[in-house]
Amino acid sequence: MEPTVVAASVPSRPSARPIEVLEMNEAYDEVDDCFIFAGTLVVYRTGVELHHAVSRARHSSPSETKVEHLSNDIVIPVSAYRPLFSPELTAASVPLPQNHYIKQPA
Repeated sequence: MEPTVVAASVPSRPSARPIEVLEMNEAYDEVDDCFIFAGTLVVYRTGVELHHAVSRARHSSPSETKVEHLSNDIVIPVSAYRPLFSPELTAASVPLPQNHYIKQPA
């Protein structure tokens, strides 16, 4: 997914800042053996800071993400987002063989 820059403002922040949505994933809760939509997990950047937050709405596009609708917003260390793999791991061949998938760091 390509990052999307969205202009938004947050009441607790002194000025409006554009945000760059890096990642969005839907979260589900299990209730009575059924999975119920719980929210959208959003990782975004404001300047040099990375944030992780939750939106109660479903978003089909990062451009729909409005920072004023995010809750549980926490700043995360840049080093914690997509850390480099250990050099002791085996590198995937280039080009990647058919029917193979490279897992992204979570």
